[in-house]
Amino acid sequence: MSEDQQTLVTDQHAARSEASVTAAIPAIGKMLMVGPRLQATVLKTYFDRQRQAIAFLSERTADGLKFADAVSSANTPTEVLSACSDFVQTGFRHFAEQSGEIGRQAVEALQTAQRDAANIAAATTPRHAA
Repeated sequence: MSEDQQTLVTDQHAARSEASVTAAIPAIGKMLMVGPRLQATVLKTYFDRQRQAIAFLSERTADGLKFADAVSSANTPTEVLSACSDFVQTGFRHFAEQSGEIGRQAVEALQTAQRDAANIAAATTPRHAA
C-alpha cells in the first residue's frame, strides 16, 4: 500500500471515528444527567420516608400516652383489660396500615425506576440510519 493510500485510509478512519464520537456526545450528555437526577430522587424518597416514620412514631407515642392515662384512671381490672385490648388493637391496625403503605410505595418506586431506566436506555441508544 502506497503512502497516499495509507494516508487516505487513515483519514477515512479518523473521519469515521470523529463522526462516531460526535454522534455519541448527546447520549453521553444524557447519561451524565442520570446521576444527579437519580441522587435527587433517592434523597427525596429518603426524606419522604423519614417524615412518614416520624409521623407514625408520633401517632404511636400519642396512643401510648392515651393508654397510660386510661390505665392510670381505671377503677376496675376490667377497665385495665379494656384499655390494654384497645391499645393492642390500635397498634396492630396502625402497623398493618403502615406495612401496606410501605409495600405500595416499594412497588411504586420499582415501577418508577423501571420506567426511568427504560426511558434513559431509549434516549441514550444510538439510532443508525437504515
